[in-house]
Amino acid sequence: MIPVTENPVDEIERLKADNRKLRYLLARQHDSVKHMIYGDDGELQCSVCWIDFRRDPVVEIERKLYEAGMRELQRMVDAGEWPVVSSKTSA
Repeated sequence: MIPVTENPVDEIERLKADNRKLRYLLARQHDSVKHMIYGDDGELQCSVCWIDFRRDPVVEIERKLYEAGMRELQRMVDAGEWPVVSSKTSA
């Protein structure tokens, strides 16, 4: 259970700070060779998924991540990379 502070304004400011930190951590986790995050001037944007980790609503980030995953899966299917078939047979 989250303790209730005496001052609701302090609680709101803490939640805003937590939100900013979690968005930053999510962007850093998403960052990779394929999904290079643009971070100049305090921005956190993925040019592949078109996610703006600073400004997009959470539901929009979720949708864009899902769509990017589905595009990658389709790319793998088209390239014959998925499903992965083992060359070993089970005994």
